Amino acid sequence: VMQMYLPFCGIAISNAQLFAASRKEYERSRALLEVVNDLFEEQTDLEKIVKKIMHRAQTLLKCERCSVLLLEDIESPVVKFTKSFELMSPKCSADAENSFKESMEKSSYSDWLINNSVAELVASTGLPVNVSDAYQDPRFDAE
Repeated sequence: VMQMYLPFCGIAISNAQLFAASRKEYERSRALLEVVNDLFEEQTDLEKIVKKIMHRAQTLLKCERCSVLLLEDIESPVVKFTKSFELMSPKCSADAENSFKESMEKSSYSDWLINNSVAELVASTGLPVNVSDAYQDPRFDAE
């Protein structure tokens, strides 16, 4: 009797895995579509666009913190950022919205130089860097 049911169990498990994968892909596609929609709605305010993208990216990637740094001059050999945005998840911050606003007020429009960091590496190479634990990475400035 068990031999007759084993193939059906295997098919059911396979279908469940396929469904889970397709559901995950659906959620990712939906999140990207929402980002595109947000871009078309908020074309005049850079801060609102970045904020919405960061919220969506943080949800999609399930990360604790999210940072966006704007380069002053792409062609310059010195990596200099003119504006930074930071967002912490509600798990890390009691109020992620206030965290975003405070960070914006502290660092908006300031010129600052980042040395020996993940941000500098990404800016200088143009390649993405995936860091699973930034605090364990020597390139990350924990402050």
